[in-house]
Amino acid sequence: MFRYYTKIKYRYISILMQCNFYLKQIEFANYILIILMFAFENFPVYIKSEGTYSELKDLFKDKDINSNLRDQLYRSITSIMLNIAEGAGKSGKKDKKNFYTIARGSAQESVAIIRLLKLEDSIEISKYNIVYSNLTEISKMLSGLIKSMGN
Repeated sequence: MFRYYTKIKYRYISILMQCNFYLKQIEFANYILIILMFAFENFPVYIKSEGTYSELKDLFKDKDINSNLRDQLYRSITSIMLNIAEGAGKSGKKDKKNFYTIARGSAQESVAIIRLLKLEDSIEISKYNIVYSNLTEISKMLSGLIKSMGN
């Protein structure tokens, strides 16, 4: 009788160890799924565009700036981030390429707007230089992503 309980005990421990192993696999798979689900958060181009948005946050609140330009700059800067995120979520290369192309167009538009703000003396030169440099880098990164998608 004692041997019977010992066999059951070892079988029970074996089952528990297998369950623990499978639970660890499921936890790891869920972790990978979360990483892949929001992969855009790790893209250098997305991180750079977030930094550019942060650089301009005080400008979006400045009531002395032409409201049309201010609002358009807000839309174009956020469009960069949103299109990168949406493109990263697409599975087909053609879809991804389309969203990255739109994001690059928004970067071009943002440059034009900050140049206008510079002409109107509505943006500090130091801030202009930082944002211009960031947008140039973002545009190059997006061009690289678009080229990597092929035709």
